[in-house]
Amino acid sequence: MSGATTWVTAPNNSALISAVGNNWAEFVIVEQNMESITLKRQQRPNTIQYFTGRFGGFNFRSGTTQSFTIEQDGELISGFAGRGGLTQGFKSGASLIVHPPATINTMTNSGTIRTKTLIYGTINTLEQRGGLINDLDIQNGGKINTLNLSGGSIPTLSISSRGTLNTLTISGGSLVNLNINADGSLNTLTVSGGTFSNLNLNGGSLGHINGSGTIQNLNLNNFSIRLASTASVWNDAKDTDYTKKEHLYVDSTGPTITNINGSVVVSLAQGGERDKTYNYNSIVTNSKGNGKFNSRNVLAAPGLNIIHNRDGGTGFSLSPDVTTSYGAAILKNITLSFMRRATMTQNILDSMTTKSFRANYKAEQDTEYKMLKDDMARLTNRSSKYSKQQKRDQKQLDKMRDKLAKNTLRQSKGVNLTKGYNTYELIDQLDRMFISYERERNTRAFILPYGAHSTTLGDSTSTTTEWAGGAIVGIQKNLQGKGVFGGYLGYEFSNLDNKLTATNINIQTNSLQVGANLFKTYPFSSKPAEWYVKSSLHTSLEMPHLSFVALGATQDFKPLAYSLGADVRGGITHFFVRKNSYISPEIGLSYDMLSLDGFRIESTNESYGRHFWHFPQLMASVKYYKSWKNTFKTSVTIGAKYNILHNLNKASFSYAGNNDTAVIPLPPLYANLDLSAIWVLQKNSELSLNYTGVFFAGFSSQASSGVSTAFSLRFAHWF
Repeated sequence: MSGATTWVTAPNNSALISAVGNNWAEFVIVEQNMESITLKRQQRPNTIQYFTGRFGGFNFRSGTTQSFTIEQDGELISGFAGRGGLTQGFKSGASLIVHPPATINTMTNSGTIRTKTLIYGTINTLEQRGGLINDLDIQNGGKINTLNLSGGSIPTLSISSRGTLNTLTISGGSLVNLNINADGSLNTLTVSGGTFSNLNLNGGSLGHINGSGTIQNLNLNNFSIRLASTASVWNDAKDTDYTKKEHLYVDSTGPTITNINGSVVVSLAQGGERDKTYNYNSIVTNSKGNGKFNSRNVLAAPGLNIIHNRDGGTGFSLSPDVTTSYGAAILKNITLSFMRRATMTQNILDSMTTKSFRANYKAEQDTEYKMLKDDMARLTNRSSKYSKQQKRDQKQLDKMRDKLAKNTLRQSKGVNLTKGYNTYELIDQLDRMFISYERERNTRAFILPYGAHSTTLGDSTSTTTEWAGGAIVGIQKNLQGKGVFGGYLGYEFSNLDNKLTATNINIQTNSLQVGANLFKTYPFSSKPAEWYVKSSLHTSLEMPHLSFVALGATQDFKPLAYSLGADVRGGITHFFVRKNSYISPEIGLSYDMLSLDGFRIESTNESYGRHFWHFPQLMASVKYYKSWKNTFKTSVTIGAKYNILHNLNKASFSYAGNNDTAVIPLPPLYANLDLSAIWVLQKNSELSLNYTGVFFAGFSSQASSGVSTAFSLRFAHWF
């Protein structure tokens, strides 16, 4: 058996397993029903050699084992998965693994398990009578019904991820650390002897504690209780129903708690009272020893405000506070993600909604000049034939003559001294340098994939990190003198992690965006410049998937959100003829509305209705564009946006039947920086690499500040 994987296949369904001399068997695989398995050291018949009970590990994969015993000389050594061990379900570092659906009715240990023991299946009774179980971990739905520690040592016992230990009895030996982690549960803890150093409550569930022994340290980390009784009833509780989880329940004959470290999180449930005093000393029923609660280790759950040291310092009171709630964090995170996406998309598309087709002002003016002359001739002839309309037509004719005179004057102004171009011809020539296509093209299509990262800092208790990726596709049509009309469709997936004091909120969002835009330019007649207006309409559907742990219970739901918005902007483009560049300052006004479905957080009794938040914003920016060669160009844009209603949007909720409404502060100021490097490819195509940075700042302790960075690649083609 030395150095090999062994399958237990004893005909009588029992095995006395040993290895010869100083050798040890690497792994034993159990895949059938067994009456008993015993690891021990014994002398070989008629020899001076001994069988040792030393093994690398045991893997119970299926079947029921009635008795598994590790005697004093038995030992599970390393758990190192050499050779074929990994393929049989072992994990490096685990000496004993019980997989579902395997069951061990009784396991008795007096020997040594040096490395990790993983319980995914079931052990009905585990007797630790001596020796060592170094690291016992019950997780992923694993279960031990009864664990009796009467001798030896268990340095670490952990319960997590739907793991369950029904009854733990400590009558002797030593337990250094008992960790009850999130989604782990221990129903009954009895401490009547031995040494119990640390009871670590890390967000899981503990039923009640009894026995006459001592717990040296009660260490609390996100452990919570819910106040479901009136203050008078709760303060008088001695022996209460622990399943209500209103107290850290200790029997009247229960153990002494020497020290209490960390904090307990208290919340209101249906039946609890707001603004009433709950006593610190009643958190632990029948408490003994020096371990006491006070204002330093009692915290309010999200969604509640706590007032300490009421009634002479004896207790605390709670009241709803929507600004600290899980839902407010969710609303704020979805809103900041939406505003980041809207601002970034607008900035990325800015080059799409600026000048993308040549103006051809000279041809337009010549056409208009001819049409005016034709109209004048038509009106003159008509006036002579129909005398009844002469007065009305004469007024229209006078207007036409004024317009013709102004048109002729515009064409005669702005003559370039060196080239002999008038203003319109000069802008037409510059357009050929800045806009990359041959001959006349009236349609452009583009595709723009991008990736983004965002970091948001709230107050000292909140930090948010978001990763996003998506693509935008669109098309634009040159309507000649009526402007350029375009539309786009976008998709984005984002993953957001918000680290709060009480929990971490994960939001994964699929977002669909649709929009249309219009761009129109108007030339100045006396200088190489033009002014322009642009506007857009856009809407989006946000599909967030939220998951987080609230008061020890996992929450998972998918509310929908949608938005609708519009903006209008105007600016001036001034051309630097000798530098092959232009600068465009602009100002504008935008409006967005975001609506989020109502939702409910069951574990905290929080209910939220549908929320409508409104974002009118003032905008200003300046863009500098330069053509270095006929095949390479660069662009720099700096802008700012002011959120007018940054401190007026409110959130409302009901917490265990108690209502509260408050303002949720949002960043008032956004700044953006956009950089583009543009290469002209083959005829009528260009490729650009773009950086978009969005910086937002909050000027209050509750408003968030942060930065979002995006890189995109844009391919555009004229046809």
